[in-house]
Amino acid sequence: MEELNKYLNELVVNNVTPGFTYAIISDRDYYGAVGYKSLFPQKEETNLDTLYDIASLTKVLVVLPLIFKLVENGKIKLAEPFTKAIALYLTKYLGCYCIIKNKDTRIDANSDIDEEYKKALIKCVNDNDIRLVLDLHGAKETRDFDVELGTLNNLTADFSSIRELEESFLEHGINDVTHNCQFKGGVITKIIYGQTNADVIQIEINKKFRDLTNIDRLEKICLSLVSSIKMYVNKCINRVNDIKK
Repeated sequence: MEELNKYLNELVVNNVTPGFTYAIISDRDYYGAVGYKSLFPQKEETNLDTLYDIASLTKVLVVLPLIFKLVENGKIKLAEPFTKAIALYLTKYLGCYCIIKNKDTRIDANSDIDEEYKKALIKCVNDNDIRLVLDLHGAKETRDFDVELGTLNNLTADFSSIRELEESFLEHGINDVTHNCQFKGGVITKIIYGQTNADVIQIEINKKFRDLTNIDRLEKICLSLVSSIKMYVNKCINRVNDIKK
């Protein structure tokens, strides 16, 4: 727990810097699409004594299409603060695949057609046999939920995966979890659902759980996602074992 808090604090402090992706993980492969970087898992970074090696068991991809936002003075700031910190935590400690928008393209990848992002996303999913995509977003604090899960009314993911994700949030004290109310699933969810074989869940996280002044709430989000991914991996392992029998 102390290590987690230390790492999250480090991420929060540095998360305001657009180049933070490269500062934290500078030796990853460039994925090819202009403005996007694919952060591939490396086995040696995963502590197998305490965590699962996601890369060798099943394939989970975390995507963050909304990182930058242009402001009036021409400077770029983060549009959805600390979603990157959450994604990088999952990448570092579980070895998840991750695609983070690294440059401002003045295109909202979750509501507009961004062909470069779309091509990179589909290629990453197909080339690496990704099974589950978690599309992370940040919601305003005024929204009447802690977390909302968007699945196009339960079409885009196995129901057990959706239920396990909700239960994981509840177990970590994130009690107001809604489904397909204000955010049923944007362009990313529709693209993954329509053009790949992967499951996909859009996750909207209220700003009060992405707050620099309350690191405990950010920790709850991270632990919930870690727990859910572990459950997903166990489920995949059990299915493989059943087939082998």
